[in-house]
Amino acid sequence: MLKRRDFLIGIGGAAMSPLGAKAQSGSVRRVGYLALGGRPVPPWIDAWLQGLRDNGYEEGRNLKIEWALAAGKRELLPAMAADLLQKNVEVIVAATSLGGVAAKKATRTIPIVVLARCSTVKSARPRVASRNRTYAAGLLEPRRCA
Repeated sequence: MLKRRDFLIGIGGAAMSPLGAKAQSGSVRRVGYLALGGRPVPPWIDAWLQGLRDNGYEEGRNLKIEWALAAGKRELLPAMAADLLQKNVEVIVAATSLGGVAAKKATRTIPIVVLARCSTVKSARPRVASRNRTYAAGLLEPRRCA
């Protein structure tokens, strides 16, 4: 069985796959991270950032992560997703399906990676890209969202 840490390290590469297999020198990639939570970010973020580093992406060098943290306020997610688009992110990593749904409503062209599905949004969760012509993929595990 795939361990959560291994999956999250791998998602770093998956989130960046539309940008190329390995980081290219001279270009700064922009990733949007959309979450219902606030600071501090979950501890597995360190594993995700390490996965990005393992693939040649490092914040401040060739990677800019736009952090959009809603601090528990669901109603902020749609505006935060739209704001990420204004910042020209190349991929949106949504911590939960609540963020994934907000991102999906905001764009049909930017890839969306959803890390976990909230049990409160069963019917609205993003679908896997290859089957349903959307750019959302990657449900991790059901859990209850605040």
